[in-house]
Amino acid sequence: MNAQPTPSKRIHLHGCYHTGNFGDLLLLDLLARHVNRTHHQRPTDLFPPVEDHHHFGVETVDIGKGPRTAFSTDVAVLGGGGYLVASESKSAIRRLLRYSVPAHIWQLRGVPYAVVGVGAGPSLAGAAPRRIRRILKGATAICPRDQESADLLASIGVDRDRMEVTADIVMSLTPDQIPAGIDDATDEQVQRESDRKRIAMHLPLRGSHPDAYQRILELVGDELRGRDDVEVYWLFDHGFDGNDDTIRQFHNEHHIPGGKIIAERHIWKFVELLRRFNMVITSKLHVGIVSWAMGTPTCGLSAHGKTRRFYRQIGRLDFQQNLDEDLDKVRTWVRMLLDDDPQLASEDVDARVELPRLARRNFEVADEVIRSVG
Repeated sequence: MNAQPTPSKRIHLHGCYHTGNFGDLLLLDLLARHVNRTHHQRPTDLFPPVEDHHHFGVETVDIGKGPRTAFSTDVAVLGGGGYLVASESKSAIRRLLRYSVPAHIWQLRGVPYAVVGVGAGPSLAGAAPRRIRRILKGATAICPRDQESADLLASIGVDRDRMEVTADIVMSLTPDQIPAGIDDATDEQVQRESDRKRIAMHLPLRGSHPDAYQRILELVGDELRGRDDVEVYWLFDHGFDGNDDTIRQFHNEHHIPGGKIIAERHIWKFVELLRRFNMVITSKLHVGIVSWAMGTPTCGLSAHGKTRRFYRQIGRLDFQQNLDEDLDKVRTWVRMLLDDDPQLASEDVDARVELPRLARRNFEVADEVIRSVG
Protein backbone atom coordinates (compact mmCIF):
# COMPACT_ATOMS: atom_id res chain seq x y z
CA MET A 1 0.00 0.00 0.00
CA ASN A 2 1.38 3.41 -0.93
CA ALA A 3 2.02 5.74 1.97
CA GLN A 4 0.02 8.94 2.03
CA PRO A 5 2.08 12.07 1.29
CA THR A 6 3.06 14.11 4.33
CA PRO A 7 1.33 17.52 4.33
CA SER A 8 3.75 20.36 3.63
CA LYS A 9 2.55 22.15 6.75
CA ARG A 10 0.29 21.32 9.66
CA ILE A 11 -2.62 23.78 9.51
CA HIS A 12 -4.73 23.93 12.64
CA LEU A 13 -8.10 25.66 13.04
CA HIS A 14 -9.55 26.73 16.34
CA GLY A 15 -12.82 28.24 17.57
CA CYS A 16 -16.04 27.11 19.29
CA TYR A 17 -15.96 24.03 17.08
CA HIS A 18 -16.13 21.31 19.73
CA THR A 19 -19.89 21.80 20.22
CA GLY A 20 -22.89 20.92 18.05
CA ASN A 21 -23.84 24.57 17.55
CA PHE A 22 -25.14 25.29 14.04
CA GLY A 23 -23.44 28.65 13.55
CA ASP A 24 -20.06 27.60 14.91
CA LEU A 25 -19.93 24.41 12.84
CA LEU A 26 -20.91 26.32 9.71
CA LEU A 27 -18.07 28.76 10.42
CA LEU A 28 -15.67 25.83 10.77
CA ASP A 29 -16.82 24.15 7.57
CA LEU A 30 -16.62 27.33 5.48
CA LEU A 31 -13.09 27.99 6.69
CA ALA A 32 -11.98 24.36 6.34
CA ARG A 33 -13.45 24.09 2.83
CA HIS A 34 -11.50 27.19 1.86
CA VAL A 35 -8.28 25.66 3.18
CA ASN A 36 -9.02 22.40 1.33
CA ARG A 37 -9.67 24.24 -1.91
CA THR A 38 -6.92 26.87 -1.73
CA HIS A 39 -4.08 25.06 0.01
CA HIS A 40 -4.95 21.48 -1.02
CA GLN A 41 -4.78 20.22 2.56
CA ARG A 42 -7.13 19.05 5.26
CA PRO A 43 -6.69 21.24 8.33
CA THR A 44 -7.04 19.91 11.86
CA ASP A 45 -9.63 21.18 14.33
CA LEU A 46 -7.75 21.65 17.58
CA PHE A 47 -10.25 20.14 20.02
CA PRO A 48 -12.30 16.97 19.54
CA PRO A 49 -16.03 17.62 19.03
CA VAL A 50 -18.71 16.61 21.50
CA GLU A 51 -20.20 14.51 18.68
CA ASP A 52 -18.87 13.29 15.35
CA HIS A 53 -18.57 16.28 13.02
CA HIS A 54 -19.70 14.11 10.10
CA HIS A 55 -23.10 13.82 11.77
CA PHE A 56 -23.49 17.57 11.23
CA GLY A 57 -22.24 17.60 7.65
CA VAL A 58 -18.68 18.74 8.44
CA GLU A 59 -16.35 16.41 6.54
CA THR A 60 -13.50 18.78 5.78
CA VAL A 61 -11.30 18.57 8.89
CA ASP A 62 -9.29 16.10 10.90
CA ILE A 63 -9.83 16.03 14.65
CA GLY A 64 -7.11 17.12 17.06
CA LYS A 65 -6.43 16.39 20.71
CA GLY A 66 -6.54 19.80 22.34
CA PRO A 67 -3.42 21.45 23.80
CA ARG A 68 -1.36 18.41 22.76
CA THR A 69 -2.18 19.21 19.14
CA ALA A 70 -1.06 22.82 19.66
CA PHE A 71 2.51 21.56 20.12
CA SER A 72 2.54 20.17 16.57
CA THR A 73 1.10 23.26 14.86
CA ASP A 74 2.97 24.91 11.99
CA VAL A 75 0.37 27.62 11.41
CA ALA A 76 -3.07 28.28 12.88
CA VAL A 77 -6.26 30.23 12.24
CA LEU A 78 -8.69 31.10 15.01
CA GLY A 79 -11.95 31.57 13.18
CA GLY A 80 -15.26 33.12 14.12
CA GLY A 81 -17.47 32.45 17.09
CA GLY A 82 -18.26 34.35 20.25
CA TYR A 83 -15.42 33.07 22.42
CA LEU A 84 -13.96 36.48 23.32
CA VAL A 85 -16.57 36.95 26.01
CA ALA A 86 -16.80 36.14 29.70
CA SER A 87 -18.67 36.99 32.85
CA GLU A 88 -17.10 36.82 36.29
CA SER A 89 -18.24 33.23 36.78
CA LYS A 90 -15.52 30.63 37.25
CA SER A 91 -16.89 28.46 34.43
CA ALA A 92 -16.79 31.39 31.98
CA ILE A 93 -13.20 32.21 32.89
CA ARG A 94 -12.21 28.53 32.56
CA ARG A 95 -13.71 28.43 29.06
CA LEU A 96 -11.23 31.08 27.96
CA LEU A 97 -8.38 28.70 28.82
CA ARG A 98 -9.48 26.67 25.78
CA TYR A 99 -8.15 29.57 23.69
CA SER A 100 -5.50 31.27 25.81
CA VAL A 101 -3.51 28.07 26.46
CA PRO A 102 -3.04 27.11 22.76
CA ALA A 103 -2.26 30.75 21.93
CA HIS A 104 0.39 30.82 24.65
CA ILE A 105 1.92 27.59 23.31
CA TRP A 106 2.07 29.06 19.82
CA GLN A 107 3.65 32.24 21.11
CA LEU A 108 6.36 30.29 22.94
CA ARG A 109 7.04 28.18 19.85
CA GLY A 110 6.95 31.09 17.41
CA VAL A 111 3.97 29.66 15.50
CA PRO A 112 2.15 32.26 13.35
CA TYR A 113 -1.60 32.46 13.81
CA ALA A 114 -4.39 34.81 12.76
CA VAL A 115 -7.70 35.62 14.46
CA VAL A 116 -10.40 36.21 11.83
CA GLY A 117 -14.10 37.10 11.83
CA VAL A 118 -14.37 36.97 15.59
CA GLY A 119 -16.93 38.70 17.81
CA ALA A 120 -16.16 40.18 21.20
CA GLY A 121 -18.47 40.75 24.13
CA PRO A 122 -21.05 41.94 24.79
CA SER A 123 -19.42 41.77 28.22
CA LEU A 124 -15.86 41.30 29.41
CA ALA A 125 -15.43 41.00 33.14
CA GLY A 126 -13.18 39.54 35.80
CA ALA A 127 -10.09 37.84 34.39
CA ALA A 128 -11.46 37.86 30.83
CA PRO A 129 -9.62 40.97 29.57
CA ARG A 130 -6.25 39.59 30.68
CA ARG A 131 -6.82 36.24 29.01
CA ILE A 132 -8.18 37.81 25.84
CA ARG A 133 -5.13 40.05 25.62
CA ARG A 134 -3.00 36.92 25.95
CA ILE A 135 -4.89 35.23 23.10
CA LEU A 136 -4.43 38.23 20.82
CA LYS A 137 -0.91 39.18 21.89
CA GLY A 138 0.90 36.92 19.42
CA ALA A 139 -1.61 37.04 16.56
CA THR A 140 -0.24 38.14 13.20
CA ALA A 141 -3.67 39.55 12.35
CA ILE A 142 -6.79 40.40 14.37
CA CYS A 143 -10.05 40.79 12.43
CA PRO A 144 -13.13 41.56 14.57
CA ARG A 145 -16.41 40.94 12.77
CA ASP A 146 -17.92 44.35 13.58
CA GLN A 147 -16.94 47.78 14.86
CA GLU A 148 -18.48 47.20 18.30
CA SER A 149 -16.21 44.18 18.81
CA ALA A 150 -13.17 46.25 17.79
CA ASP A 151 -14.18 49.04 20.18
CA LEU A 152 -14.62 46.59 23.04
CA LEU A 153 -11.22 44.99 22.41
CA ALA A 154 -9.61 48.43 22.26
CA SER A 155 -11.21 49.28 25.61
CA ILE A 156 -9.30 46.42 27.27
CA GLY A 157 -5.97 47.42 25.76
CA VAL A 158 -5.80 45.77 22.33
CA ASP A 159 -4.01 48.12 19.91
CA ARG A 160 -6.44 49.49 17.31
CA ASP A 161 -3.64 49.63 14.76
CA ARG A 162 -3.37 45.83 14.95
CA MET A 163 -7.06 45.32 14.15
CA GLU A 164 -8.87 45.24 10.81
CA VAL A 165 -12.67 45.19 11.02
CA THR A 166 -14.15 42.61 8.67
CA ALA A 167 -17.51 40.80 8.95
CA ASP A 168 -18.80 37.43 10.05
CA ILE A 169 -17.47 34.70 7.73
CA VAL A 170 -20.99 33.34 7.18
CA MET A 171 -21.87 36.61 5.42
CA SER A 172 -19.77 35.31 2.52
CA LEU A 173 -22.16 32.38 2.03
CA THR A 174 -23.96 32.08 -1.32
CA PRO A 175 -26.52 29.49 -2.51
CA ASP A 176 -24.04 27.95 -4.95
CA GLN A 177 -21.86 26.86 -2.01
CA ILE A 178 -24.50 24.41 -0.78
CA PRO A 179 -23.15 20.91 -1.52
CA ALA A 180 -24.67 18.93 -4.38
CA GLY A 181 -27.67 16.80 -3.50
CA ILE A 182 -28.70 18.78 -0.42
CA ASP A 183 -31.61 20.45 -2.22
CA ASP A 184 -33.12 17.09 -3.20
CA ALA A 185 -32.63 15.69 0.30
CA THR A 186 -34.44 18.68 1.77
CA ASP A 187 -37.50 18.27 -0.46
CA GLU A 188 -38.86 15.67 1.97
CA GLN A 189 -38.99 18.33 4.69
CA VAL A 190 -40.12 21.45 2.83
CA GLN A 191 -41.02 21.49 -0.87
CA ARG A 192 -39.29 24.18 -2.90
CA GLU A 193 -42.52 25.80 -4.09
CA SER A 194 -45.83 26.43 -2.35
CA ASP A 195 -49.05 28.35 -3.00
CA ARG A 196 -49.00 29.42 0.64
CA LYS A 197 -46.75 31.95 2.31
CA ARG A 198 -44.42 30.12 4.64
CA ILE A 199 -43.13 31.33 7.97
CA ALA A 200 -40.31 29.59 9.80
CA MET A 201 -40.43 29.95 13.58
CA HIS A 202 -37.00 29.25 15.07
CA LEU A 203 -37.41 29.78 18.80
CA PRO A 204 -36.15 27.91 21.90
CA LEU A 205 -39.59 27.57 23.43
CA ARG A 206 -38.18 25.95 26.56
CA GLY A 207 -35.26 28.32 26.90
CA SER A 208 -34.90 31.51 28.87
CA HIS A 209 -37.46 34.32 28.52
CA PRO A 210 -40.51 31.97 28.57
CA ASP A 211 -42.93 34.88 29.04
CA ALA A 212 -41.50 36.65 26.00
CA TYR A 213 -41.87 33.57 23.82
CA GLN A 214 -45.44 33.07 25.01
CA ARG A 215 -46.19 36.67 24.06
CA ILE A 216 -44.66 36.11 20.61
CA LEU A 217 -46.89 33.08 20.04
CA GLU A 218 -49.93 35.13 21.02
CA LEU A 219 -49.01 37.95 18.62
CA VAL A 220 -48.31 35.65 15.69
CA GLY A 221 -51.39 33.56 16.39
CA ASP A 222 -53.69 36.58 16.54
CA GLU A 223 -52.47 37.84 13.16
CA LEU A 224 -52.71 34.45 11.44
CA ARG A 225 -55.94 33.25 13.01
CA GLY A 226 -58.03 31.40 10.48
CA ARG A 227 -55.77 32.23 7.53
CA ASP A 228 -55.48 29.35 5.08
CA ASP A 229 -52.96 31.12 2.82
CA VAL A 230 -50.10 30.85 5.32
CA GLU A 231 -48.19 27.88 6.73
CA VAL A 232 -46.07 27.93 9.87
CA TYR A 233 -43.08 25.60 10.24
CA TRP A 234 -41.10 25.09 13.44
CA LEU A 235 -37.35 24.74 12.95
CA PHE A 236 -34.86 23.39 15.47
CA ASP A 237 -31.16 23.22 14.61
CA HIS A 238 -29.94 21.72 17.88
CA GLY A 239 -32.45 18.91 18.24
CA PHE A 240 -36.14 19.25 19.05
CA ASP A 241 -36.78 20.65 22.53
CA GLY A 242 -39.93 18.62 23.16
CA ASN A 243 -42.49 21.40 22.86
CA ASP A 244 -44.86 19.58 20.53
CA ASP A 245 -47.77 20.18 22.91
CA THR A 246 -47.19 23.94 22.80
CA ILE A 247 -46.95 23.90 19.01
CA ARG A 248 -50.07 21.72 18.62
CA GLN A 249 -52.01 24.01 20.94
CA PHE A 250 -50.87 27.06 18.96
CA HIS A 251 -52.20 25.64 15.70
CA ASN A 252 -55.42 24.27 17.17
CA GLU A 253 -56.33 27.49 18.97
CA HIS A 254 -55.66 29.76 16.00
CA HIS A 255 -56.66 27.39 13.17
CA ILE A 256 -53.39 27.90 11.30
CA PRO A 257 -52.19 25.44 8.61
CA GLY A 258 -48.80 23.82 8.92
CA GLY A 259 -47.38 22.92 12.27
CA LYS A 260 -44.65 20.71 10.88
CA ILE A 261 -41.70 20.33 13.25
CA ILE A 262 -38.29 20.02 11.62
CA ALA A 263 -35.35 19.15 13.86
CA GLU A 264 -32.40 19.24 11.45
CA ARG A 265 -28.83 19.07 12.75
CA HIS A 266 -27.08 18.71 9.39
CA ILE A 267 -25.75 22.23 8.82
CA TRP A 268 -26.10 22.25 5.02
CA LYS A 269 -29.63 20.86 5.04
CA PHE A 270 -30.51 23.58 7.53
CA VAL A 271 -28.99 26.23 5.26
CA GLU A 272 -31.07 24.93 2.36
CA LEU A 273 -34.21 24.91 4.51
CA LEU A 274 -33.81 28.60 5.29
CA ARG A 275 -33.98 29.36 1.55
CA ARG A 276 -37.51 27.97 1.34
CA PHE A 277 -39.43 30.41 3.49
CA ASN A 278 -40.99 33.80 2.94
CA MET A 279 -39.95 34.93 6.41
CA VAL A 280 -37.82 33.57 9.26
CA ILE A 281 -38.41 34.64 12.86
CA THR A 282 -35.39 33.58 14.91
CA SER A 283 -33.67 34.21 18.21
CA LYS A 284 -30.31 32.93 16.96
CA LEU A 285 -27.60 35.06 15.37
CA HIS A 286 -26.35 32.70 12.68
CA VAL A 287 -29.80 31.57 11.64
CA GLY A 288 -30.46 35.24 10.94
CA ILE A 289 -27.16 35.64 9.07
CA VAL A 290 -27.77 32.56 6.91
CA SER A 291 -31.33 33.68 6.12
CA TRP A 292 -29.99 37.08 5.03
CA ALA A 293 -27.27 35.44 2.93
CA MET A 294 -29.88 33.22 1.26
CA GLY A 295 -32.14 36.20 0.51
CA THR A 296 -34.86 35.26 3.01
CA PRO A 297 -36.29 38.15 5.07
CA THR A 298 -35.12 37.60 8.65
CA CYS A 299 -36.64 38.99 11.83
CA GLY A 300 -34.60 38.74 15.01
CA LEU A 301 -35.51 38.36 18.66
CA SER A 302 -32.41 39.23 20.62
CA ALA A 303 -31.24 38.05 24.00
CA HIS A 304 -27.70 39.33 23.35
CA GLY A 305 -26.24 42.58 22.06
CA LYS A 306 -24.31 40.71 19.36
CA THR A 307 -27.58 39.90 17.56
CA ARG A 308 -28.62 43.54 17.53
CA ARG A 309 -25.23 44.42 16.02
CA PHE A 310 -25.95 42.15 13.05
CA TYR A 311 -29.36 43.69 12.30
CA ARG A 312 -27.78 47.14 12.51
CA GLN A 313 -25.08 46.03 10.06
CA ILE A 314 -27.62 44.93 7.43
CA GLY A 315 -29.95 47.89 7.93
CA ARG A 316 -32.80 45.93 9.50
CA LEU A 317 -33.06 47.30 13.03
CA ASP A 318 -36.80 47.66 12.48
CA PHE A 319 -36.86 43.87 12.15
CA GLN A 320 -35.09 43.18 15.42
CA GLN A 321 -36.44 43.34 18.95
CA ASN A 322 -34.88 42.62 22.31
CA LEU A 323 -36.70 39.89 24.22
CA ASP A 324 -36.90 42.02 27.37
CA GLU A 325 -38.66 44.91 25.59
CA ASP A 326 -42.06 45.53 23.99
CA LEU A 327 -42.63 42.80 21.41
CA ASP A 328 -45.41 44.40 19.36
CA LYS A 329 -43.01 44.69 16.42
CA VAL A 330 -43.64 40.99 15.84
CA ARG A 331 -47.27 41.77 14.94
CA THR A 332 -46.08 44.34 12.39
CA TRP A 333 -43.69 41.87 10.74
CA VAL A 334 -46.44 39.29 10.24
CA ARG A 335 -48.85 41.90 8.87
CA MET A 336 -46.23 42.99 6.34
CA LEU A 337 -45.98 39.41 5.07
CA LEU A 338 -49.75 39.09 4.80
CA ASP A 339 -50.01 42.41 2.96
CA ASP A 340 -47.16 41.62 0.56
CA ASP A 341 -45.43 44.75 1.83
CA PRO A 342 -42.11 45.07 -0.05
CA GLN A 343 -40.60 46.70 3.03
CA LEU A 344 -40.46 43.26 4.66
CA ALA A 345 -37.34 42.60 2.60
CA SER A 346 -35.81 46.04 3.16
CA GLU A 347 -32.10 46.23 3.88
CA ASP A 348 -29.06 48.43 3.36
CA VAL A 349 -28.22 47.92 -0.32
CA ASP A 350 -24.62 49.00 0.21
CA ALA A 351 -24.25 46.49 3.05
CA ARG A 352 -25.52 43.74 0.74
CA VAL A 353 -22.40 44.30 -1.36
CA GLU A 354 -19.89 45.39 1.27
CA LEU A 355 -20.47 42.83 4.02
CA PRO A 356 -19.81 39.74 1.83
CA ARG A 357 -16.64 41.48 0.60
CA LEU A 358 -15.51 42.09 4.18
CA ALA A 359 -16.42 38.49 5.09
CA ARG A 360 -14.24 37.19 2.23
CA ARG A 361 -11.41 39.34 3.54
CA ASN A 362 -11.12 36.87 6.45
CA PHE A 363 -10.12 34.14 3.99
CA GLU A 364 -7.50 36.42 2.45
CA VAL A 365 -6.00 37.11 5.88
CA ALA A 366 -6.02 33.37 6.67
CA ASP A 367 -4.25 32.71 3.36
CA GLU A 368 -1.60 35.29 4.18
CA VAL A 369 -0.65 33.66 7.47
CA ILE A 370 -0.78 30.12 6.01
CA ARG A 371 1.45 31.12 3.10
CA SER A 372 3.92 32.73 5.48
CA VAL A 373 5.02 29.23 6.48
CA GLY A 374 7.09 27.28 3.96
